[in-house]
Amino acid sequence: MLEEVYSEIVDMNIPVNFSIIPCMNTGYRIKNNLYSRLGLEHEPFIPKEHRERNEGFPITDNRELLETIRNMRSEIVQHGFTHNPNEFLSSNKGELERKIVEGRGILEESFGAKPTFFSAPNDGYSPASLQLLREYFLGATYGAFTLRNLFDLHHGTTLPLGMVSSYLNAVRSGEVFLINDGFLLIGHNGLSINPFENMDDIKRSFASFIKKERVIVIAQHYWEYYYQKQSNSVEPWISKERLATFIDVIQSILREGAQFLTFSEFRRKVL
Repeated sequence: MLEEVYSEIVDMNIPVNFSIIPCMNTGYRIKNNLYSRLGLEHEPFIPKEHRERNEGFPITDNRELLETIRNMRSEIVQHGFTHNPNEFLSSNKGELERKIVEGRGILEESFGAKPTFFSAPNDGYSPASLQLLREYFLGATYGAFTLRNLFDLHHGTTLPLGMVSSYLNAVRSGEVFLINDGFLLIGHNGLSINPFENMDDIKRSFASFIKKERVIVIAQHYWEYYYQKQSNSVEPWISKERLATFIDVIQSILREGAQFLTFSEFRRKVL
């Protein structure tokens, strides 16, 4: 699936940031997202035979997948640890640090180097988790840069106090990133190629953003190109319309003279 979605991107020498779950747990149930509202209890990409088994699958066991990713121009981003939607909303520093360290170790074994960027499941952070991540990573992904995303019912603010001023300045200036003491926090514009929007509407949204924004982050799940609304499941055949939209968007960005960067390359450029 990865090869099918990204083969043209690879041929164009465009880098991809791959968010990789170090040790996916198949038993977690989803809630409060689009797929749970459609009646699904588990992430659609988890094979049906594993959904009730509550097993952990370290990425190191999937040699074919690792080889595929190594052959692409990509940056490996640590995507949580088990992909529990709330695992980095915790304030338990000991447990958070264990997941950070174990996850980095698994990805280092898999790809030969420790990841330098982090992405929490559902962009869910507590101040404690982000403070710890600053000690181990050069940056992290975040949700949309809005005042609404700054606050959480349990934590008050999702950011350590030392980052709040930088965040407010970014929101005020319309940016989707900030640098705070060398740490890059990068959000996204809400743009994706997904199964639930009309493809022409998606292309128009991108065209509008390309004209007015300095930085665009395309956040997507490769498996959504294989999601079938009729059966409410991921199937082995790709949506050619969605894939054509993705390539069209990439080409339209290139025509504007834009530069595609990994997160590390972007951080160096900003600094």
